[in-house]
Order: sequence, then structure tokens, then C-alpha cells
Amino acid sequence: MDFHKHALILAMIEELQRQQSRTGKTHIIKGMLLAKAANCLEVPFSFFLYKHGPYSTAFDGYGVILKPGEMAPFVRAQAPLSPVEVRGIQRVCQFVQSKNVSQLERLATAAWIRTFLRIHEPEAVAQKLNALKPHIPLTDAYEADRDVIAFLGNN
Repeated sequence: MDFHKHALILAMIEELQRQQSRTGKTHIIKGMLLAKAANCLEVPFSFFLYKHGPYSTAFDGYGVILKPGEMAPFVRAQAPLSPVEVRGIQRVCQFVQSKNVSQLERLATAAWIRTFLRIHEPEAVAQKLNALKPHIPLTDAYEADRDVIAFLGNN
């Protein structure tokens, strides 16, 4: 069995805990998408745009708080992460740590638009984000895109 996916999720949970952040499913999923968008580590999950931003079916449960289980040491031993992966996890966790679910939705959707739709002009990104998510005001869409540009640019 390949434990690499489990090891990445475990590392993100543990890093978010170290940073005293919430370890909800949204933080993990949106964090993995942001890590993929920033190319700060290889993320072996597929994402699609859903009601509240990019989503991956690799994660079960709703509103759950994730934490390492009793098998965490086994997973770490079976699939040790590279230093590049550890740094990537640390970087994305630092970015998402203080964000709430609404902020993560905006940030991950802006990253999705830039990365997967290949729209790069800030005006166009904000307009597309607002069109996809009408409940997100245009001013919030611009702010999210500015934050994503800064995050993606720090590779």
C-alpha cells in the first residue's frame, strides 16, 4: 500500500497544529490545492471546482477536525517526506493557518482560476471569481487574488 498521500495529509495536520491553527477538512483540502498551485510540492490529489471552491473527493467527512491517529508513526515510517515536501507543507500551512473557511474559499478559488483556468490578469481573475461565486463581492475577489499572487510568487 502506498502511504504517501496519508503522509502528506498527516504532515499538514501536524504542521497546522504546530502553528496552532484549526485542522479542519477545509484547511487541509484548500491547503493542498494551494500547495499544488504554488508548485511547492507534488500533490497527488485531483481537484474540481465545487460549491465552496476547489474540492477533492479524497477527503471524507464534513466539519471534522482532523488529528493524527494511533497509526501516525507507522505512516511516517512507511512514507517519509522529503525535505522539499516538508518545506512545502510548512509554507502552505503558514499561509492558511489564520484563515477562516470563507477566506479559504476565496483564496483557493483564485488560485484555481490562475492555475487551472490559466487566467492571469488580476481584473479577469477577480471578475471570474465573482462570476463563479456571486456571493463573493468583487472587492473581496480582488483582495483574495492579491493574496494569492503574493503566495504563488514566493516560490
